[in-house]
Amino acid sequence: MASDGPDKTEFLCRLGHEMKTVIASLSGALEVLRGRYRNKLGSVEKALFDVSEKDAMRLAKLANNLLDFAHKPTGAPPPVKSRRVVLKNSLDTSLAMLKYAFRERDMSSLEISLPRGLAVRADPEQLVQIFTNLIENAVKYTPPDRKIGVFAKRERSNVLVCVWDEGIGISAQNRRKIFKRFYRVNPAGSKGSGIGLSVVKWIIERQGGKIWVESRLGKGSKFYFTLTGEKKWRKS
Repeated sequence: MASDGPDKTEFLCRLGHEMKTVIASLSGALEVLRGRYRNKLGSVEKALFDVSEKDAMRLAKLANNLLDFAHKPTGAPPPVKSRRVVLKNSLDTSLAMLKYAFRERDMSSLEISLPRGLAVRADPEQLVQIFTNLIENAVKYTPPDRKIGVFAKRERSNVLVCVWDEGIGISAQNRRKIFKRFYRVNPAGSKGSGIGLSVVKWIIERQGGKIWVESRLGKGSKFYFTLTGEKKWRKS
């Protein structure tokens, strides 16, 4: 498996799909059990459910990243299934997924500013993954009492989106490397795989957009990305 040829791509694809199948089964079982025994769980049992659901969500994200990573430049990229996508719909899907992974933070409290009906031309599933990766990253590095938000606006033929936070921030040195594969700002203290932001960058660029970050240590970060705007959209 030292090469980046077809054998490696096929192996990673199969591994990613197998992981997603198992994770979906586990997540479904956890959801059923929590619902059935909701009023009978003590604090310890609730904590165990929280940890299990968070780990299942993290594994699901890793499986998605693995599938995308398998198709990165060395392999044949999967087709981009672009169509009109309303930003708010994708963001709502992402937040619904993340609320199980981060119960310590009220995901409904995020500051959202999206013009009603604002849409882009993109792959719907990959747009959800973009939001999920960026928001999860913000949550991991932002204390619960600090703010996280998302805003978007039309810029000529494009749509500009920003996922921002009031977290720990990123140094200038790390900002230059943060989109590289396997790079982690804090390898010793991070549970991430180091491919999340790399995958986000790859997805966005394959759909004709770009991504960049502005940040100050101790002041938070702003991840901006652009995608082609859909002509049929309504102002708020």
